[in-house]
Amino acid sequence: MQLNERVSESRQKLIDLPVDVIEALTNCLLEELGKPPTELEAEALGSLQDGDYDAAKKHCLYDPCNPYLAAISCIASAYRSPMVADSVLRDAARHTSDVAKQRAEARIAQQFQQILR
Repeated sequence: MQLNERVSESRQKLIDLPVDVIEALTNCLLEELGKPPTELEAEALGSLQDGDYDAAKKHCLYDPCNPYLAAISCIASAYRSPMVADSVLRDAARHTSDVAKQRAEARIAQQFQQILR
């Protein structure tokens, strides 16, 4: 069996994740991401919320290593391709947890600095 045939067979077995489930999972991630700290992140989030998933993903390419934007890009991919939503939403969750970790690190550093000054 050739690679293209295997890929085709595999795709036939995929089941779309229902849009209401994608929306519920997305809302959880967006709540955790919180308010975008930069203009670029705000633009990407705005495009996502407007349903312009191509524009959201394009904004995310301007800073491809930014975990906030990576999460937005993955969320946009889930809406564009519900067949692979389970996979890209897992990626979005990992990027979202990176954002939460960075925020916690910043809060701890700020508190330590206030204590030690």
